[in-house]
Amino acid sequence: MGRVKSIAVKSLANELMQKYGPRFTIGFENNKTVLGEVCPIKSKKIRNVLAGYLVTKVLLKDTVITGPKRVEEDEDSKPQRSSASRK
Repeated sequence: MGRVKSIAVKSLANELMQKYGPRFTIGFENNKTVLGEVCPIKSKKIRNVLAGYLVTKVLLKDTVITGPKRVEEDEDSKPQRSSASRK
């Protein structure tokens, strides 16, 4: 389980994703650098929380766009159950 993020962090992250969305990636260190360029935050802790939350937002955005990754299996590769094992 993760920590609960404050409304201020979530709303600021949403604003930043709207304005500078393509600049943020799934890399935490990259997001910290971009945050330093885009909006200078004095608090190191808030910057790190925000950078981590932006990683989650980017991952969720990619999942929604591409869909969850599923492993497709052939019918032949699935193990067959025998009727004797069901009794």
